[in-house]
Amino acid sequence: MEIFHDYNKMSGNTLGHSNINPITNFLQLATDIHARLEAPLPTEMIRLFDQIEEIRPKDRPYHIANANTFYRMSSVLYRNVNLTMGELSQSLSVPFSTTTRMANWWVNNGYATRLSDASDRRIVRITLTDRGRSLHEIIEDQIVQNIERIISCLTDNEQSTLLLLLTKIASSLEKTRAQAISGSMSSNSVKE
Repeated sequence: MEIFHDYNKMSGNTLGHSNINPITNFLQLATDIHARLEAPLPTEMIRLFDQIEEIRPKDRPYHIANANTFYRMSSVLYRNVNLTMGELSQSLSVPFSTTTRMANWWVNNGYATRLSDASDRRIVRITLTDRGRSLHEIIEDQIVQNIERIISCLTDNEQSTLLLLLTKIASSLEKTRAQAISGSMSSNSVKE
């Protein structure tokens, strides 16, 4: 494949292997250095992650309470004020019951609050509290600092290109996810 040849020339491959897959090579490098990429976390984040770890029931799926899901949920709520539980469930791609359990934990710990919908009292909305917004900003700042540190070995032009390509990939993944959801909804309506 041409991409392998170009990659091997560009990366200075001196191993003598003419067909090293650049994706496999990147995956191996990233796996090897993953532990070294983690920077010390702010004290409040460490406390939060300890709390999350304590509440995760042993008999429930991992995605109910973990740091990645916490950040995903805070990101969705940070960008979208007053989502319904159904909208939040769809945004997180988790079942409604899981979203409800997660929201209960958020509300009970002061990171979010439930609001009644003004036009329909049956609808429950959820929004971040000031504490939740503040913690989201702390986590996001930490992530940005880590990414900036990681890509600092690249020139400004290379950083821009990398971020543009990663954004393009993320957009493609989101489009694929939306199509899969749309396809599963239409196949469910056919079955009913």
